[in-house]
Amino acid sequence: MINPISPDGSPTTSLHLGRPPVVESGIQLQFNDIPHWSVLHPGLFYQQIRDRFEHFREMPEVPPILELFPAQNRRIQLQLVAAGGPGCCQFENTTHESLIRVQRNRFSYHWADDPTSQQRPYPSFQKNYQSFAQEYQALEEFCRAQELATPEPMLAEVVYVNHVRPKEGESLSMLGKRVFDVDFGECELLTLNRTYTRGTEGRLYSEINVNLEESRPFLVFQLTSRILLGQSASTWQRAIELAHDWLIETFVNSTNELVRIEEWKQHVG
Repeated sequence: MINPISPDGSPTTSLHLGRPPVVESGIQLQFNDIPHWSVLHPGLFYQQIRDRFEHFREMPEVPPILELFPAQNRRIQLQLVAAGGPGCCQFENTTHESLIRVQRNRFSYHWADDPTSQQRPYPSFQKNYQSFAQEYQALEEFCRAQELATPEPMLAEVVYVNHVRPKEGESLSMLGKRVFDVDFGECELLTLNRTYTRGTEGRLYSEINVNLEESRPFLVFQLTSRILLGQSASTWQRAIELAHDWLIETFVNSTNELVRIEEWKQHVG
């Protein structure tokens, strides 16, 4: 989470980390189903981008995200629903560092660290956004060339996944107090989920969970920020900017400043 710049080049909420704990990030737009999108179109789109994303594979389709205001109780219902449309297709570059996912109502760009090798430096939100915008523009151009309707975004999402690791001999309780100023107690496992709203414009989900690496526990801190288009976000560029700024603000408010400075190398001043 470093050097965030708005899509139009103007300054936004700023956080400069020389060694950020982020291991995955994603930018996503959701839109209404593209009429006449078929099983043929992902393969045709692949021909347009294969010089940048060589690997192709099919993924299960992701259900549409519904952010309702006010929140409604979710009821478990047994329904028989016909499978709808083609699934999601994933296109990865050679190093599997970046990928895009495309389906009839969703487009996303992802960056991921490689846990099997030396840590890849996080490329910055600005670079990820530029890559996202380039590939989304390619999708728009593809839809026009195929005489399909241009996607009309309705929701923007920004996601960051952070790995927060304990020092030698440090328990989860000690790690929680040091990094998040929260007393987890002497627990073996934990799940701490919080949801925030921005009026009726969107929601932010903060999740802290325990994971294991070679039997050693560490914390996974994931932030997911969603903004609905409309009101203050009249364009998808503005919606992504608002989602990112909100996420950065929450990250700062949730973490200890000394940890950000000493361990994650926050630039001060």
